[in-house]
Amino acid sequence: MPFSTGADVFQLDLTALRRGSFTVRRGLSAEDLQITPEDASMAGSVEATLEVSLRGNRVLLRGALKGRILAPCRRCLEGLERTVEAHVALAYRLAAGVVGGPLPDGEEPGTDEVEDEDQTVEIPGHANLTPGLRDCFLLQIPDRPLCREDCRGLCPRCGTNLNLNDCGCPERT
Repeated sequence: MPFSTGADVFQLDLTALRRGSFTVRRGLSAEDLQITPEDASMAGSVEATLEVSLRGNRVLLRGALKGRILAPCRRCLEGLERTVEAHVALAYRLAAGVVGGPLPDGEEPGTDEVEDEDQTVEIPGHANLTPGLRDCFLLQIPDRPLCREDCRGLCPRCGTNLNLNDCGCPERT
């Protein structure tokens, strides 16, 4: 199997790329992605759909991650559950001699395959994909989520949730 998890690492066996590109669909736990409770409270697994391909000396990883998070509303502090979707576009530069071989069907190595060249790193025969996938997912989590756009929040005087009822406190001017 080209992908494996264990010891909190999500790895890709690069020798599987000798057979060409492939797509992986699987659920990843918060532990697989090294997401801690301080990062986010997860409501189940993160579904990953990833296409892996070889272009010249680079392994390209494209696809999507989708999961649900639990968080408090920034205004009323009620718990909410939100879907988080993350686009994945990562490149990993192969160490010399890891996979090798010509590009399929005479393709030329592309330079515009990945949007963020800062994510290119040298890797040996197995690639730890955890940091890149973790970052892609966490960067899509809103830092101040709302339960709804018209959330009225809490009364600053008595703390009543104004979405549920009016408290009767005099309005501030």
